[in-house]
Amino acid sequence: MARPQKIGLDYFPVDTNISDDDKIFYIESEHGIVGFGVFIKLLTKIYDNSYFIEWNKFRQNVFARKFNVDINIVLDVVNVALECGLFDEKLYKDYTILTSSAIQNRYLKAVSRRSNVDLVEEFSLIDVNEYSNITLVGVNVYNNYDSTLINVDIGTQRREQDSKEQERKEEEDKDPSINDLDDKPKEQKNIAIFNSWQSKEVLHQHAYLTGAIKKQLDKIAIKDVDDVIKAIDRYTDILNDDKYFYSHVWTLNVFLKQGNGYPEFLDEGKIWVAYNSKKKKKHKEINGRVGTKYVGLG
Repeated sequence: MARPQKIGLDYFPVDTNISDDDKIFYIESEHGIVGFGVFIKLLTKIYDNSYFIEWNKFRQNVFARKFNVDINIVLDVVNVALECGLFDEKLYKDYTILTSSAIQNRYLKAVSRRSNVDLVEEFSLIDVNEYSNITLVGVNVYNNYDSTLINVDIGTQRREQDSKEQERKEEEDKDPSINDLDDKPKEQKNIAIFNSWQSKEVLHQHAYLTGAIKKQLDKIAIKDVDDVIKAIDRYTDILNDDKYFYSHVWTLNVFLKQGNGYPEFLDEGKIWVAYNSKKKKKHKEINGRVGTKYVGLG
């Protein structure tokens, strides 16, 4: 199976004369080389993610502790970067993210050979007509200190998808039972599965709910949500078990799409059955050793 495509970048270019930029010079004049280092580290986090990062209090504190920098210096560097335009101030106020037109253009040029790149329309600061591989998606992001709930309303501007959606609605009107599977709206179903996946740090993390992911989520019946989330939990348990070797990396959309994906982690799935079988065998071996340890001493 092909290696899952990474959304972010493995590296990004930095101009050798970056310190000559008045905006960078201002940061350095306030906080010296530490301020410069903080800004560059922020860029690495952004490009590793894609073309933006969320910047809520949780991420601020993690960043400061991870790089052993005073949180007040980190916040001050970001504030200066926002004030002088290194990061877009309006998008930060509206969505609590750090990005800029320069960052977005640099990212999109770096991924120009990819067949498709999802771009959040509300985050866009560039002329999308300059790129032929962009799919616009819409997103409303709600942040809190402990987790991120991403509530997605995908609208890809494609007539074909609109047509299919209309056909699906007509089918639902003809057969009311389709809508009676559960009281939860289909959007909540998609969000529940996506958030379950994103909450597992060991799994491949997505920058946001892409069109490819939503396409697979839409195929999941509401009645099967619990099974999918159970499969995600079990996949996580197996990856975290250092006594059992399983290292296959799935993206969420492939995990849902492939026949050897999430169904294999359900009760009758081959992967889950094999995992449980090996655990039981190991348990018997341990009990056997304990049971024979004191034989003949009584």
